[in-house]
Amino acid sequence: MNIIPFSLALGAAFFWALGQVLGKLVMKELDPITFNTIRFSSVAVALLPLFLILRPKTAGAWPIIIAITAGVFGLAVALLILFYCMKRAPAHKIITIGNASPVWTALLAIFLVGEEIALLLPVSLALVVGGSFLFMPRTKETNQWRLAVPLSMVSAVLWGLDLVLRKMAINSGMDVLAFVWISVVAAAVFLNLAAIIKRSWKGLKLGRKILALTLASTFFSHVATFLFMFALEIEKVSSLSPFSSAVIPFGFLMSIFLVGEKPNLRAVIGMVIVFLGVVLAAL
Repeated sequence: MNIIPFSLALGAAFFWALGQVLGKLVMKELDPITFNTIRFSSVAVALLPLFLILRPKTAGAWPIIIAITAGVFGLAVALLILFYCMKRAPAHKIITIGNASPVWTALLAIFLVGEEIALLLPVSLALVVGGSFLFMPRTKETNQWRLAVPLSMVSAVLWGLDLVLRKMAINSGMDVLAFVWISVVAAAVFLNLAAIIKRSWKGLKLGRKILALTLASTFFSHVATFLFMFALEIEKVSSLSPFSSAVIPFGFLMSIFLVGEKPNLRAVIGMVIVFLGVVLAAL
């Protein structure tokens, strides 16, 4: 067995979790639109010279359309929802539910790329939904935002779509660098338009610490993206899902040690159930 793609997927999971937890720290000072606009605009500019020098293969109009779609929905919209929830709810809840995307990837891959249905997929879906229910605030917890759980699930579905679109683009002959840069530019354009409409830059004071955390979150998140894209060149998306899903326990633990959150037993059980559902989806 070639362990390289699985090692890459596991590394991607770690850096995805780290990027999201650092984003939680930034949410104390920035709104999600400004945060994500900075992230994707900086990466689009940073990758431009590399794109022009290496001239990666785009493989025609269809893969470009796929990459743009992935950038707008799988990156920009999904992350806006995720960090909007993260701003208003604990990171250990949002990261767990929002990163259940491999279950939705397995489901969407059946219809979009013709992969076979996993026998345990219905069980996986039940576990993810049931585990997510444990993160719902109880009636007496009036200070908890109840929409955080369902919206995080929407983000997970969009990420599931993004992973399938990445595989579709690669199968069409598009190079990894081409896909990443085009999708990032699409996300940056969408987010800049959103920032202009919302006027999110007005009165903004960006301190060094927040800027450093934003750039660190950006760097780690896109290291994860490249690692996972290279893994996809070697192995099919459903086989990588159990390894990339390690972002759930990684993020849960990081929210404790880096953010200082204190999940209760109900949340721990919910995380374990969701994680189990995600892993079963690819078996």
